[in-house]
Amino acid sequence: MFRGIGHWFGGQWSGGSKALDLFLVWLVTGHWSLVTGHWPLAPDPFSFGGGAPTVRTEFARVQLRMASLIPDSIRGQKYISLTTFRKNGAGVATPVWFGEEDGKLFVMTRSDMGKMKRMRNNPQVKVAACTIRGRVTGPEVGAAARVLPPEEHARARMAINRKYWAARLPLVWVRTDAYVELRFG
Repeated sequence: MFRGIGHWFGGQWSGGSKALDLFLVWLVTGHWSLVTGHWPLAPDPFSFGGGAPTVRTEFARVQLRMASLIPDSIRGQKYISLTTFRKNGAGVATPVWFGEEDGKLFVMTRSDMGKMKRMRNNPQVKVAACTIRGRVTGPEVGAAARVLPPEEHARARMAINRKYWAARLPLVWVRTDAYVELRFG
């Protein structure tokens, strides 16, 4: 049985501190599931022979349904090209990091950037998988952008932090003060 990366190391990275090793695994991967060995879509170990569904298995089913709202061409990609539109209708594409949660994408940026101004004027955007330099590698999909209020920033930030370890460095992203939610369909 897979017990998780944290079980394998037992303190060898940090000179004997298993707790510090677990933190290092989370910092690098952003996934506690690698540390604990509990995968969100794995069979529930507490159901004993496939009995009645538990909270964990029902939560996994809901997550799977919600994830299906994100197009397959975008789900699991590292970067997306976010195309916003000027008032004259011209599209401006920008490669961005994004987090995935509950069938939505979350993007972080600064409130004084051009893409924020364009999204406030026109919330209709196009999204496509791309490389770090912005070369589109998949089909474009239409989405609706919503600028998140400050109360919802923490959830968006956590979704992005789970995906990118560099996003967890607070001093690098200190000027990031705006988060956008992208919904499909």
